Amino acid sequence: MLDYICNSMDMRLKRLLVIRLSSMGDVVLTTPVVRLLSKAGAIVDVLSKAPYVGIWEGNPYVENVLAYETTDASVVSEQKYDYIVDLQNNLRSRKLTLNVKSSVIRIRKHSIDKWLYLKLGINRLSKLHVADQHIQALTELGLTDDGVGLDIIQQEVQLSSSFDEMKKVVVVAMGGSYLTKRIPTSLVNSFISENDTCDYVLVGGSDADQTGLIKRENTHNLISRTTLRESIAILSKANLVITGDTGMMHIAAALQKPIIVVWGSTSEDFGFYPYYGSKSEQTYTSVSITDLSCRPCSKYGRDTCPKGHMNCLNHLNGQMVRKEIEQFISI
Repeated sequence: MLDYICNSMDMRLKRLLVIRLSSMGDVVLTTPVVRLLSKAGAIVDVLSKAPYVGIWEGNPYVENVLAYETTDASVVSEQKYDYIVDLQNNLRSRKLTLNVKSSVIRIRKHSIDKWLYLKLGINRLSKLHVADQHIQALTELGLTDDGVGLDIIQQEVQLSSSFDEMKKVVVVAMGGSYLTKRIPTSLVNSFISENDTCDYVLVGGSDADQTGLIKRENTHNLISRTTLRESIAILSKANLVITGDTGMMHIAAALQKPIIVVWGSTSEDFGFYPYYGSKSEQTYTSVSITDLSCRPCSKYGRDTCPKGHMNCLNHLNGQMVRKEIEQFISI
């Protein structure tokens, strides 16, 4: 098995497998790689964890979608792929490529540089976006970025007629896989005003905390009430999206929406920030506490704050967010 291949390979009708198991946002960041391979003439399968298979639904650049839970090394080997692009590059993905005859390309993860930043505060990271790091892995195939950005395919979804009555829509994505990346209810309460002329639509899964959420006439709470398809459709209606460092951030960027990112325990230095592609305007801004010695404390987020105070989120205030909102729309 090779971890490299020669330059300028003819990709026409070659069969490839692209591996990115999780999470939702990371899978969305894989879409440019699949598009570039497909446009070069390759037949591309993707392998993701089952909860994220829906991200690929309707994607014209994908031949087959494999679920990690029902796929093992024998299944991968039987497919006789010409090349495997491993964008996960961990123990799980390496087990999937054991004893295959395919040539394998693996993304570099810069683990030492990330460890130095988290543990010693030494920042040697390039801040190159993870999507661009993925694309760089294809240079050995003679492929380069097309500048288009991320792909997300919108399906036909019937939304409430109330959306047609909204003149300006601000979608607030309150959920997230990890507590230290979720927008707190107290912050949402403090940046929304009953007198605002825009409508706020709150989305998120069961992980989003609604405790103490103030009900307002201009605020529509759809938390835990939408499917992934419906959430994508709602984001497509937005004039502005406010989100943490989550999958919704990457979907909003794929839809080319202006974004305000509320940063908690993570940092954009790790390469996870809204990605629009080089052909589009970069329309995002950030809200964060920049003078905390304990931030960032994680690459991906945490279930609890290791210091017990979660000041990275609790020290944010509504005026900080409102100031950024006014950079995009009049409220």
